Amino acid sequence: MSRGKRSLGSVGGTLIILVTTIGAGCKPAFTPSTAAAANNLKYVKCQSKNGGNTDVAIEVQANGSVLMHPEDRVVFVCKDETVRWFTNSPGATIEVDFKYKTNAANLFTSGLTDLKSTPASANQPTQTTPQTVKDPGTTDFAHSYTLIVVQGTNQHRLDPHVIPMGN
Repeated sequence: MSRGKRSLGSVGGTLIILVTTIGAGCKPAFTPSTAAAANNLKYVKCQSKNGGNTDVAIEVQANGSVLMHPEDRVVFVCKDETVRWFTNSPGATIEVDFKYKTNAANLFTSGLTDLKSTPASANQPTQTTPQTVKDPGTTDFAHSYTLIVVQGTNQHRLDPHVIPMGN
């Protein structure tokens, strides 16, 4: 009787090993190049080099999430692209205040480090003046800034980043 249990156990053990081996063989191989393409700045492209145009428009809203598109928490830009923040929230204003003023003065050709929106016009939403990105040269500094959207007595803040990319 105990002999039958042993052979049943051996068959079960063999099946487990066989299933594990077959299952492992079906998974796609992980390669270092796959990992690098997923999280390395070498593979990041700014909008104009990724099939888009040179106008980088970041939409904000007058509520707690601030950004209309959460992926805009980090924006990659290239030389000669223009960056602007805009909102369609009625009566809202926008302020963009870069944290490290000395470094931020080299981000845009204007040298501005604090931006404020202009009121909406008939054909345009409330937005900051478009800023042209300078050539970052060899330094791709991550510019942190505070984005402030005010509507009436409500004020909403967020601290995203703009990263200029080299050629």
